[in-house]
Parts: sequence; structure tokens; C-alpha cells
Amino acid sequence: MAMVSRRAFLRQLGVIAGVGVGGAVLAACGATPTPQVVEKVVQQEVTKIVAGTPEVVKETVVVKETVVVEATAAPTAPVAKIKVRLGDPGQPGPQYHFEEVYDQAFPEYDIKREYTPWSEYHDKLVTQITAGTAPDLTFVGFDFFRENAERNIFIEIKPFIDADSSFDPGGFTVPIERGAALKGKIYGLQQCLSDPPGLVYNVDAFEEAGIPLPPVVGEPNHDQAHWSDLLEWAEKLTKRDASGNVQRFGISSPYTDLFYSGMYWLQNGGDLFDKRDQIDPTKCTIDSPECVEAFQFLVDMVNKYKVAPTSSEGQALGTADQAWLSGRVAMAHRWWHFDSANTDKFRWRGMHIPWQKATASYNEYSNCWVIPTSSTQKQAAWKIMAGCTTWPIFLKQQIRCNRPAYHTYYWISQMPPAQRAYEMEMVSRYNPNDTRNQSPIFCPNKGGKEIWAALAAEVEAMYLGAKTVKEALADAAKKGNEILQAAQA
Repeated sequence: MAMVSRRAFLRQLGVIAGVGVGGAVLAACGATPTPQVVEKVVQQEVTKIVAGTPEVVKETVVVKETVVVEATAAPTAPVAKIKVRLGDPGQPGPQYHFEEVYDQAFPEYDIKREYTPWSEYHDKLVTQITAGTAPDLTFVGFDFFRENAERNIFIEIKPFIDADSSFDPGGFTVPIERGAALKGKIYGLQQCLSDPPGLVYNVDAFEEAGIPLPPVVGEPNHDQAHWSDLLEWAEKLTKRDASGNVQRFGISSPYTDLFYSGMYWLQNGGDLFDKRDQIDPTKCTIDSPECVEAFQFLVDMVNKYKVAPTSSEGQALGTADQAWLSGRVAMAHRWWHFDSANTDKFRWRGMHIPWQKATASYNEYSNCWVIPTSSTQKQAAWKIMAGCTTWPIFLKQQIRCNRPAYHTYYWISQMPPAQRAYEMEMVSRYNPNDTRNQSPIFCPNKGGKEIWAALAAEVEAMYLGAKTVKEALADAAKKGNEILQAAQA
């Protein structure tokens, strides 16, 4: 059997080694694989004459053949994810916070969601902003946004909007220039179309009392109920035992929650300030005849007609959710949150608070995402903000808890029937062309917290009978004007 010469063997090694180096170079450069001629040591059968006789034998020979050398991709170092901090008012959970959705939508970011209960959220955020340690992107209440937008703690997002060709601002139901914006400057994006304070009512209780159900969207005389109707319903719905003790109140009382009370003064033609949009107000007008009449109606339902619980009676009923879900109130003032109102203990619906002289809506004034000026990842924060307010992957999740601000009516159409009917009722008053119908209720850009506290104290005094409604509101207006003057100084 013939042997391979040392020269041939070394040549063979050199060729093979060359192929290895070339392969590495090709891989490093990302080149296309190319054919190459190489020599290989193989065994093959040949026919030889052995002792005058043909014989098939095997021998080792060097042959040449053309092979394709595959380019092997060079290993690449993993790309470090960009760390982004999100401020979120709530707790981890599947209903409102969608960690897995964020991870799927933004694989390039390491998103750290910093949860804080709503009752503590804004105070903590103020502390972080003061210290320069606020999250890169944060969710804020509209009243907080209004009062802080001009303090240079949020960036304007118009440059990001203009530079992002994939972003469609026209898809928002409320124009972004009127949403998370102030004085022509856009600071944020709304996630949901806001819900005006409204009423939920027990359908079983209405039928038991022989009260025709209020018409729903699309039915004749929809949203035509007035205060006289509301009082009549509350009187018929209130149930007492033989001793006169109330077993079920006809309606809850707003007490010192001025958002609910605000729907009454607005719908009687009143205003909290001399400017309906509450931007740079110069006078508190809560002592107007329209506001006095609205509060008198609310106080009378508690103290005169006794169809709504007093403060102590309300505390005995538990939280607002407990009072409603237990059936102890037949109509309850609530924000339009379907999940928290939903119950299988009785049939129920939602409706707008009946009006007196005009209807009012709160739909434009929604909580929003903003980017603090201290953010170290502003571009990433913008991408996440734009994505979580406009991308279907997020909007499909949001319909479980609220109605998205982006293409609102389409996403309402995708809801289960009961929730869809509820949400259609909620948005039925919204008309972007009727700005008089829109009011922030209680979101001035100056002095809001102080005026709220002063007015709430006076409202409590009127419910307790310590002051007449007119006296309490006169004192509230005086204090409100003092606060406005101090805020403008």
C-alpha cells in the first residue's frame, strides 16, 4: 500500500489550516460562503496487477475536490439592555399592571416599575422630584399635572412627537393639544378617556319600587332626567323597617368629595371659578346662586328628605364599594370603573348624574404619562409612553379596566356586552366641539389643594348643620379668593 509522502502530508495540513483561517475571516466579515479546492487524504479501491493477476486493493492517496466552506458567524457579545424606571400608582397584579406586556413590547429595555399606592403616590413623587431622583417616566393624576405643569418638572414632548413618524396623534379621542397640555404646551399623553363622576343604580331595586328604568343610549328621552326625577327615585327606593330604621338608602351622598358635588353645580349653570377651564382663575365663584342651589339640593337629600345617609350613617355602611355591593344604597355616586362596580348579587346599570340647567362632562381631563425633567432616559421614556398609549398590545389589556384614550370607540366595541353598554353610556355626553360642556370640575393650575381643603371644611359644616349652605359657601369663596391671590403673588 502506497504511503503519503511527508511533503504531501505537510501540504495537506497547510491547506486545511488555511481553510480554517479563511473561514474565520469570512465569518468575521460576514462574507458569503465560496467554493474552494482542497486536497484530502482518502482510501479508495484500485485495480492492480499483482503477480500477473488483476486484483482490487485499497490504498491511501491524496485527491483534490471542490468543497464549499461555510462561513461561521462570529459570536457576538450580548447587547446590554437600557434601564428605564417607571413610576406607577398601584400594586403589582394582572388587572391594571401588565409587566409581561411591557417585557414583550420593549425587549431592548430593562423596565423597573416602581409601585406606590395612589394615596401616597404624589407625595412620594414630589419628594423624588425635589431630590432629582424621579422615575424616567411616571403616571400622574390630572389635578397634580395641572398644578405642576408650569414648574419645569415635566419636559415638553412636542419634539418627540414631531420626530416620530410612526406616532399618530390623530388617533386620540381627545386632541392631545387639549389633553395633557397647558397653555399650548404638550407635556404628556393620556392613557384612558376620563370618566365623569356618575351614578350606578340597582335595576332590581328600581323594578321592585315600580320605577321605570332610565332610558339607555339610543332609546327615546335618553339622559333627560332632572333633579326632581332623582329625588323622586331616591324617595321610592329608600326602604325602612316597621320602626322607621333605614334598611336601604335611595342614594349615597357626595359629602366632601367635590368631584361628585361639582357635577351638580356645573349642571345647574354654576362654576367653581370665573374661568370654566380653571387656567389662571382670578376669582372663586362657589358662592354663586347656582352653586348655592346645587349644594342645598344635596344637603336636603341627607337632612330634609333623609334618602341619603348622614356622615355617621355612611361610616356604618363601610366603604363606598361595600355600601353599593351590599345593596344598602340603591343608587351610588361613583367614577365609571366597571370592574369595581360590577356584581352578580343584583342587576345594575350606570347613568349620568341628572342635570338641572345644562349637562356637563369630564371626559377630557384624564390622568396621564409624563417625563420628568430629571429623566436620564428621555428617548426610551418617550418610546414607552407612545407605545403604552397607542399600541394594540396594550389597548387590548386596558379594556379590562377602562376605556383607552386612543381610538376609544373602536375599543369599546370590542368589550363584552355589559361593559360595552356601560362605557357607551359614559362617553355619550362627550363632544369635542362643545367645550362649554367640558369642565375639569376641580383642577385649577394654581392653589388647588389649598382651595379643596378650605371648601371641604365648609361643605362638612353645612352637612352637619353648623352653617347654612349660603353661609358656608360665602366663607369658602372668601378663603378661595385669598388662596388665589397668594398663589398669584
